[in-house]
Amino acid sequence: MRMRKQNIVIWLLLSMVLLSCSTIDDDLSDCGYEVNYELKLVTNIQTKLQTQLQTDLSLQTNVELTTALRNHLATIFRDHADDVDLSFYDVYGDSVRLEHNQHEMNGKEEQYTLNIPRRRYLHLATANVGQEESVDNFDADRCHKSRLTQVTHDTIPSHTTGLFSARYDMDIKDSISQTFNVHLYMANSATVL
Repeated sequence: MRMRKQNIVIWLLLSMVLLSCSTIDDDLSDCGYEVNYELKLVTNIQTKLQTQLQTDLSLQTNVELTTALRNHLATIFRDHADDVDLSFYDVYGDSVRLEHNQHEMNGKEEQYTLNIPRRRYLHLATANVGQEESVDNFDADRCHKSRLTQVTHDTIPSHTTGLFSARYDMDIKDSISQTFNVHLYMANSATVL
């Protein structure tokens, strides 16, 4: 009798395993998919300095002025990002954020392998916002409302680093190897008198 009860218990357990295996959802469309993502800063400080300083000054004065300006503006106009924030939004409805990644970039360009569901996204990337204490991301949960805002202070401080941003329409297709090249452009500026 005891052996019979053990056999019934074993049979019930095997039946439960078999039933659970037959109810597995084979639809993989909402599963993560590895996507090659290449991010690159686009800066033009050298070109800007050469264009703006083409005057009748002597070559030595022009070189000295260019060097002084480059040194003074080095933290703003640089081709280096410390941190990057990647948001992926729904293209329908009120563009709610579906995926969010944050990485240390520590360079001018970087490659990431993203593991996100296959679908079409509105993509927003920002860089160096984590380094700039006087700026913050605001309303980042919705693509069309998301913006960089100056933090409220009695006195508005100068920015200490260059901020970069990119918007990109990403359509991650099923069963296709894809690479997305996203170029970040400067979102703030600096002036020299």
